[in-house]
Amino acid sequence: MTVKVIDGKGSGACPQGYYALYEHPHCNGSANGRVLIADQSMDDHHMGPPIDFRSTATCVVNRSSRTLELFQRPGLQGERLPVPPGGPYDLRELKNENSSSLNDAVCSTRLGEPPSETLLGKFRKAGHQVTGGKVDQGPAVGRLLTLRREEKHATGHVRSMAEALGVRARAGACGVAVAGRCRARRGRSYGAGGAGPVLRAFRNHLGGPGSARVVEGERCGRPS
Repeated sequence: MTVKVIDGKGSGACPQGYYALYEHPHCNGSANGRVLIADQSMDDHHMGPPIDFRSTATCVVNRSSRTLELFQRPGLQGERLPVPPGGPYDLRELKNENSSSLNDAVCSTRLGEPPSETLLGKFRKAGHQVTGGKVDQGPAVGRLLTLRREEKHATGHVRSMAEALGVRARAGACGVAVAGRCRARRGRSYGAGGAGPVLRAFRNHLGGPGSARVVEGERCGRPS
């Protein structure tokens, strides 16, 4: 069993089979900060020098195969927040069933049972990668998550639009699109990688491979 505090940054500071608590968001960001690393439960994060990590953690990485339970007070007491394998998870973005945040408020931890499907589903729905770890949070990752949310939102609009137009299954690369919201120019063609989220979602709904052309309010054929 191991418990130690190091200076480090990034999710890579947490070895496989361990969990890590970071004193700054985004795994301490671009500068080294304190990291508590452990592979066991801890009744108290104050164990004398150099282990004193009470009310310090703002980010968590869990590379164990079990649920990491975070507690507000020593002795596994107070508010509890279960965290599945994966991360990093910024604690300011997480709340428990009582809508309580444990950001800068974790004083003890327990390695519990393997995560339930309910817990995994909750974190997946919130956009977290709960298995295999998630790359360190940063501008690029933030933009990727934003694009995923936009595309998911666009898919819902396109599905409703397709149903309203009476579009049925598989229509190849052609379709009818109301392109005003897409801000597409009349007659502009897009390849597989050049479409925006609405066009990608529309094409996926139709099930058609290849390119498509967006024409405002008109039906179009495959680009020549």
